[in-house]
Amino acid sequence: MVYSIGIIGGLGPEAGTFFANQIVEISQKHHGAGVSKPSPDFTLRSPSVPDYVARLRDRDSALSVLLPEVKILEDIGADFIAIACNTAHLWYDDVADAASVPVLDIRREALKAIKADGHNTVGLLAAATTIRERLYQQVQGEYSIEVISTDNIRGLQSLLERVARGELSEQDKSELLERADALKSQGVEAIVLACTEIPLLVKPDEFPLPAYDAGHILAMVATDIAYGKIELPSKNSLYKTN
Repeated sequence: MVYSIGIIGGLGPEAGTFFANQIVEISQKHHGAGVSKPSPDFTLRSPSVPDYVARLRDRDSALSVLLPEVKILEDIGADFIAIACNTAHLWYDDVADAASVPVLDIRREALKAIKADGHNTVGLLAAATTIRERLYQQVQGEYSIEVISTDNIRGLQSLLERVARGELSEQDKSELLERADALKSQGVEAIVLACTEIPLLVKPDEFPLPAYDAGHILAMVATDIAYGKIELPSKNSLYKTN
């Protein structure tokens, strides 16, 4: 049996499409998907609302966007849901509690993978709300890892919004690489790319230290669950810490 994946997209429509394409590529490369073996069935929902990121900062406003998307995916038949947007995880607990199917957590999956590779300190490149609300720091203790954020988050937010509009420039690429260098000088052992827009501009292997694309890690986990390589968790057993 191949499970069906429900996907809620990110800041810009291209990020959600990029995430979905990764599922197809991972299916082909790691699971032999092709003519005789299908890729997992998935449905992508990209919230089409004005001021999406601004709305995500307010609980009621955010849930008025996210919960209807969850219901649509459930009604279509998704066996579990992946949210390809780090900032939306500000309300992860609310969404996971409201959903009738398991909802994967991009933060936990990324930190779990980074820790498994032996890293204890990781630098964070992410959207302003993800950094300001310390979304990765909220769960770092579960994996005995320290997350250190980049600074000047207003400037980084402007850069990411340009990427979301499809404006890719060498200047912005250089800025991201300089931010990674600054984090490296602070002693971090790796970088987590905690915004699904970042890999549209800079590939992980272009950074000056090991870089982990949180979106790609989530796509890997989702695909492995869909094919049964990882057991589909029950809604109530997901990310239990005791």
